[in-house]
Amino acid sequence: MINTTKPSINIHPSVYGALEKIAAKQNIDVNEVIQRALIDFTWNERALDEEAYKELKMSRELIDQAVQVAQEICERDGFRSDITYEAIKVCKEDPEWIEKYRVIVGDDIYRNGNPRKGPINRQIGLRIRRATGAQPRLGSNGKPENVKVSGDIIQTYTPLVRN
Repeated sequence: MINTTKPSINIHPSVYGALEKIAAKQNIDVNEVIQRALIDFTWNERALDEEAYKELKMSRELIDQAVQVAQEICERDGFRSDITYEAIKVCKEDPEWIEKYRVIVGDDIYRNGNPRKGPINRQIGLRIRRATGAQPRLGSNGKPENVKVSGDIIQTYTPLVRN
């Protein structure tokens, strides 16, 4: 999840419509549907090596669990601006989630400055934002706000709002 490539592809409108239906049903972005399909396809065709597949699958599981937890919190307690941070705190209580996170970041999960933490943390935040129908809370300068966190696996999070 460190580096990604952004290809440009032509998709027939009927296929794109089907992808949109799948995305809506799974409460994910169309790009995520395409990415998952491509990961599974390349694995099934034996073109993707096992180590890369395991890491991608583990990343997917981490993100999916954080999204599910965020949705459960919203259903139970209502939406809150710190939903991303709250979901991560709940996920950290699961030893399996923590172990997967440790494998993905390849280091002490609390260590600042690990370049592998940023991509997975951003994906978790983005997917939670999309799944909860939220947007970043903007400051007076018109840019997304950030809340600093110390002594945790994330150093900042963006508070969210629903319109």
